[in-house]
Amino acid sequence: MAYYHVYTKGLEDGELFRDREDFIMAMNLVAIVVFKVDVRLLAFVLMSNHVHFVMKCSSAKADEFIWMYKNLLSRYLHLRYGDVKFLRRIETSVDYVPDQGDSLKRLIAYVLNNPVKAGMKCVPQGYEWSSARCYFNTIQGTAGDARLGELSVREKRRILHTKEYLPDNWKINSDNYVIPESYVDIDEVERIFRSSRSFEFFLSVSHAGKKPLGENISFSDEMLQAAMAELLDKKFGVSNVNELDDFLKKNMIKELRSRFSASAKQLARVTFMSVSDVLRYLE
Repeated sequence: MAYYHVYTKGLEDGELFRDREDFIMAMNLVAIVVFKVDVRLLAFVLMSNHVHFVMKCSSAKADEFIWMYKNLLSRYLHLRYGDVKFLRRIETSVDYVPDQGDSLKRLIAYVLNNPVKAGMKCVPQGYEWSSARCYFNTIQGTAGDARLGELSVREKRRILHTKEYLPDNWKINSDNYVIPESYVDIDEVERIFRSSRSFEFFLSVSHAGKKPLGENISFSDEMLQAAMAELLDKKFGVSNVNELDDFLKKNMIKELRSRFSASAKQLARVTFMSVSDVLRYLE
């Protein structure tokens, strides 16, 4: 098995998903196809005009996955909207991803950051139609989630619009879609990133570099702290900001400011410096 980035090109004159009902159905189709094709899905995002998946499987399985997903989606959209000829024009790609260096980490961050790059004022975990909420959480799902095995066959067919069997231990939420925690390979992603700090760092670097022009997207203190910890370790070879001399502190402060457009007050909070010291380093 290998890692693959499976995606569709963005439609310029149409939408795959027009409303919440379409997105809910699209989420359930992800669950259905993951189970039927038997791939290890690491991450995904559904945008209104394109989709991205990162998976671990064979090349043939990756091809089968996107073919089946497009096929089932086409059937649903045809039943709901009638003529959907534009679906024939959707180009798909299956790209091999080398398991070397940071390539896989950067790809997963790139996929999960699509909503941010599209100009939505949110962090990746705030976007509902992706797997971004799955990782490094001590509690998966919510108290209102139900196991599929608790539902009758008729209820499952009504909600999922399919006669296909899905595992009884998979969970469905109050919005009637199978939650990604049921079928996303969370353990593999957490193994790849190793820590929540590393995960947050790659997310922050990805959307800091791709911030839409004119958008003022703010980043949490936790994200900046994760980025700072990664910088201290990988760039400066230390574990604490106090181990840096003035020149290197200035270097680090300016890099954080450049990546995140953070205010002096926020930089002071995350570095435990005074605002006056931060301002001095920014001169």
